[in-house]
Amino acid sequence: MLDTVTAVILAGGVGSRLWPLSREQHPKQFISVEQGITLLEGTLNRLPDIGINKVVIVCNHEHRFLVAEELRKKNLLNENIVLEPLGKNTAAAVALAAIDIKNKTGEEQKLLVLAADHIIKDIDSFKKAVSAGVDASEDNKLITFGVIPTYPETGYGYIQKGELKKTAVYNVKRFVEKPCIELAEEYLLSGAYLWNSGMFLFKAKVFLDELNKFRPDIFASCCAAIDTAQIDENFIRIDRQVFSSCPSESIDYAVMENSANTVVVPLDSGWSDVGSWHSIWDISTKDDSGNCLIGDIIAFNVSNSYIRSENKLVAVTDVNNIIVVETEDSVLITNKDKSQNVKHIVEMLKVQKRNEHIQIKKQMRYWGTVFAIDDTGDHKINKLCITPGKYISYQYHEHRVESWYILSGLARIVIDGHESVLKASESVLIPPKSSHMVENISQDEALIIIEIQHGNSIDEHDINRI
Repeated sequence: MLDTVTAVILAGGVGSRLWPLSREQHPKQFISVEQGITLLEGTLNRLPDIGINKVVIVCNHEHRFLVAEELRKKNLLNENIVLEPLGKNTAAAVALAAIDIKNKTGEEQKLLVLAADHIIKDIDSFKKAVSAGVDASEDNKLITFGVIPTYPETGYGYIQKGELKKTAVYNVKRFVEKPCIELAEEYLLSGAYLWNSGMFLFKAKVFLDELNKFRPDIFASCCAAIDTAQIDENFIRIDRQVFSSCPSESIDYAVMENSANTVVVPLDSGWSDVGSWHSIWDISTKDDSGNCLIGDIIAFNVSNSYIRSENKLVAVTDVNNIIVVETEDSVLITNKDKSQNVKHIVEMLKVQKRNEHIQIKKQMRYWGTVFAIDDTGDHKINKLCITPGKYISYQYHEHRVESWYILSGLARIVIDGHESVLKASESVLIPPKSSHMVENISQDEALIIIEIQHGNSIDEHDINRI
């Protein structure tokens, strides 16, 4: 039955409350919580366990290579990454995927809409809930999954259950905004309310018909965006100018709260949206003192804390209930119960025009990795690691000079049609407007290059691909 279901994974969030590990260019869906598995990889891992083998991911342009690498590792990469040129919230993101899937597979294809950054521990319970949703979708229902609450959470929206329609499927009586603590306690005691998980299931055509009914402006914009999209390798590139007029609205406000065909399936599967460092501590494996210690950590007389080191030795003594997270360029220290306030640190970084909320030192590309060594504004020094057999495609820059120094490996370099092979200790200068590419022609050794960029524009906007 689940062979008629395509998973649509929304991977466009930023996750500012998980700074400094989560950044705009490397948000929380690409970080690992436990066992070296990223949240997006964990989401992909669940699909075969519940019987789904088709997936489409919607993400923004900056994260395309991170998403492509996760799909490649699972042998799922197949022109199935929709690139939003700018964020327009979840109604448009789901609509883009739904139109593309309906065009390719037909109106009866169902969509299981998932967030890229959730954790679900009880896969069997999740599979049963999805199966109940698939059954309800045959009646042309729009299914939302409501998590059975375990405490009075004020950070989630709620869904009030109506009458039981069939096994494990209820009518939706109403959607409720994030409540105050007193209301949240009432909801918990009543047993009639569920956390709104942001996961959905429906036929592509049914969703699009309802979207067209309630928000024809979003529907029309997304149809035009898919009609004018360009296929570039495995990316479905949405035209920025066409998509820019699309209204920004959540799927809840645009469709779910307006439709008379919504039902809810209760979900009790160890769900977490990993929305703060406190929630990560909640789901992590802890020692006898209630600590989760990741990396090179020495802790003495420490309890109920989450301490994580990405690079350095971190020593902590005589504290309780704290969060410490060390990265290459930043250290966060906060009270665990106040970890939601990390988002205010990110806002302060923006006001101060810093870049620690934007990028990390090491970034993934389809050809390997880039490690930022230095960036002063008018020059940048990077360490490039190109995988054997991979290459950086033809491009040129209008405003900057680049020089490449080979540290190790064997490079085939083409500049304005002239080809050369460089080895360790050799270098080349690339003037502005010169077309160039580099390929690692070794079969078993990474190509390591020190790249120096200098000029008036050294950002991504000065890359013109050929």
